[in-house]
Amino acid sequence: IIVDNGSKDWSVTYIKEIQKNNEHVILVENSKNLGFAEGNNIGFSKIKGELILLLNNDTIVEKDFLNILVKKIISSKKIGAVQPKILMYPKEEIIDSAGSYFNNSGFLYHFGHNKPDQNKYNKEDEIFSMKGACMLFKKETIEKAGGLFDPNYFAYFEETDLCQRVWMSGYKIIYVPSSRIYHIGGETARHLNSEFVQFSSYKNRIYTYLKNFGTPTIIRVLPLHILLCEIASLIYLLTF
Repeated sequence: IIVDNGSKDWSVTYIKEIQKNNEHVILVENSKNLGFAEGNNIGFSKIKGELILLLNNDTIVEKDFLNILVKKIISSKKIGAVQPKILMYPKEEIIDSAGSYFNNSGFLYHFGHNKPDQNKYNKEDEIFSMKGACMLFKKETIEKAGGLFDPNYFAYFEETDLCQRVWMSGYKIIYVPSSRIYHIGGETARHLNSEFVQFSSYKNRIYTYLKNFGTPTIIRVLPLHILLCEIASLIYLLTF
C-alpha cells in the first residue's frame, strides 16, 4: 500500500506502471500533502493484515529484515511492536536509530544516534519509542492503543505518541538489531520551513505529554521541560 502525499514529480506515474503487472500494489493518491501522520492513517484504513509495517520511502532494506521482525513480534503476546537497527545511508557504518528512551528532562535519549555501529548496539532491548522510518506493529495493538497516529500531528513526534499509547495499553516495544535497514533521512525537513519544523517538534512533544501522562508525572516533568525549551530558544535567538 503506497500513499502518495501530493507528489509533484514522477512518483505516481512510476507506481502506476508497477500496478500494471502486480495486482497486489495499492496506490492511494492524496491531492495535497496531508503530512506524515494523516498520510499513514489513510494507508492504515486500507489494511487487512494482522501485522502492519510502516516503512518510509527513503529506506533501503536487507533481504530478511522483515522475516526477523515478524519472528520476534509473534514470539510473545506481550510484544506489540518492534523496530530494526536503522543505519544511515550512504554512511552505513553510522547508527541512525537503535531505539529511544525517556528521561525526566522530557527530551528523548536516542541511543546510538549518529555514532559508529558497534557491539553494544547489537543487544535486543525494550525501548520507549521507535523511529517512524520503520516500525512493525500487531494490528490489534494499534486498535487497543486508540488508533494509529493522532491527526493533530502534521509531522514530528507522532511515532512517540503512538509508542507511548502502545506501552500504556500493556504491550512491550522491542529493538531488534539483527534486522537491519538503511535510512537516507531528512529529505522532507529540507523542503519545509525551519520555523515550522521547530514549532511542530516542540509543540507536539508538549502536547503528547499533556495528553498521555498522569498529573503527578506532568508536574514532575513538564515545568523543567518547558524551561529547557525556553533556554534552547533563547540560545538560538542569540546565535542566529
